[in-house]
Amino acid sequence: MDKRLIKKMMAQVSKTYTNGHPLAISDDELNQLATTIQVRLTETPLEAPSAIVHDVMYSYITDHSED
Repeated sequence: MDKRLIKKMMAQVSKTYTNGHPLAISDDELNQLATTIQVRLTETPLEAPSAIVHDVMYSYITDHSED
């Protein structure tokens, strides 16, 4: 899946977890998360892409919520 599409999906998903506000994330972190999603998409082709994006973004947001 194209990284641009993954990043768009990530932006939409992050808004669901932040009440519509954009997520403060560096370009490096964004690229790292997109790469993680691409790897999971390759490793688990039967899992829905939206589920993978939600899982990765939820993990990122909950791990950084105490910052």
